[in-house]
Amino acid sequence: MVIELEHMGVRVQSEVALPIFYRGQKVHQEGFRIDLMVKDTIIVELKSVEKVQEVHPVK
Repeated sequence: MVIELEHMGVRVQSEVALPIFYRGQKVHQEGFRIDLMVKDTIIVELKSVEKVQEVHPVK
């Protein structure tokens, strides 16, 4: 997906570290990793399953 977005001229970063704070304190040393950050605005979290089940809405 990164290759395709870059090919289209879209600015994208992968595995972007995002520190997590609560009440001014860092919650976790590593924080959270964003799968894809598009144009410094859109967060994309990618998930996969081996087989689509009835609980997965398909439109």
